[in-house]
Amino acid sequence: MDNRTRKIALQTKLISIIGELKKLELPISYKELSKLVSTDITSSDDLIHEWKNCDKIGYNDQKQEIWFKRQFSIRSKTELLDLLKANYLMGGLDVKVLKEGYSAIGDAIKELEESGQILVIRSKDGSPKVLYYNNLQYDIPTKYPASKEFGAYWAKVPVPDDEEMAKELAKAGLSVTDMSSLKPVASKMKQKGKARGRKAKLTNTHLEGVDLNIAFK
Repeated sequence: MDNRTRKIALQTKLISIIGELKKLELPISYKELSKLVSTDITSSDDLIHEWKNCDKIGYNDQKQEIWFKRQFSIRSKTELLDLLKANYLMGGLDVKVLKEGYSAIGDAIKELEESGQILVIRSKDGSPKVLYYNNLQYDIPTKYPASKEFGAYWAKVPVPDDEEMAKELAKAGLSVTDMSSLKPVASKMKQKGKARGRKAKLTNTHLEGVDLNIAFK
């Protein structure tokens, strides 16, 4: 087996290992994982080097355990809400990233959204995409009251995704940067137009008849 083929085989096994670990929320023994991937993960130094140097994998040789390293370790609705609270000033959190540590996140999102504790940005197919903590959940009903009729109408307004927005801007011959710079450009062009319309005017008429070459010798 040449080096290229060997490398492809190792990468394939690594992908399989990562795939199985992502399904698990708790560490698993080397032996049990080997059964799941149909490969002894300790069978060769090259394979061991691959998964031990992968930034997505954590391991403990003493306990003979291995696990998937998640960016956020959450396992309940309460932990999800606390995480969003702690990060609400940073913006929303990607559902795909959150799901890596909490496979049952769908039910938690539904309950938290229905109770008004979080705000959800959805993809075109309606699936949750980004989550935000609703820090105004207690202020909005009193400070900014809205009729039920308006709320129902607002919920029906479609929100275009990034791809659709880009297409619509392209049809109009614009882009996001064009929109932000449209006004200053127009203003600049207007100023240039005025400058071209001005005519030069001679004001030194009191020097008529004076030979400056003689006067300043």
